[in-house]
Amino acid sequence: MKLSPEFLLTIILLLSILGKNYSVAIATTFVIFITLLRVDKFFPLLEKYTLTGGIILLSIWVLIPIAVGKIGVKEIFHFMVTPVGLIVILAGISVAVLAASGVSLLSVNPEMSTGIVVGSLIGVAFFHGLPVGPMIGAGIVAFILKIFSWISDFWC
Repeated sequence: MKLSPEFLLTIILLLSILGKNYSVAIATTFVIFITLLRVDKFFPLLEKYTLTGGIILLSIWVLIPIAVGKIGVKEIFHFMVTPVGLIVILAGISVAVLAASGVSLLSVNPEMSTGIVVGSLIGVAFFHGLPVGPMIGAGIVAFILKIFSWISDFWC
């Protein structure tokens, strides 16, 4: 049974509203409107640039405390040499690598994005999570698949 893209998007919209995942609801509404207005010729352009645009917006959010003076050079350097600071740096490296793996995985297997969206909806609705990491989620999948591949190669 083949469901129309609009129907699948509507299901995602309803689930995101029920799960109070409003960023996914807004994004889904935007995509539905583009589809209904028949201006979906812009999808390749959006697909090419929205990830970068989202990263830019997140980076702006992270840099604002520096811009408004909440965090200065002294605090940054002092924090980075503490055990917690070093753990934070390692976490930053890890999520950057995972996100890169996730982007690669999703470009080869775009159908996986639906599972990540569903997982994000469940995480927000039932575990008070935040829907900010589809690429990291895909990166974790890529990492787990790589481990399974290593195990399979080792035992087979």
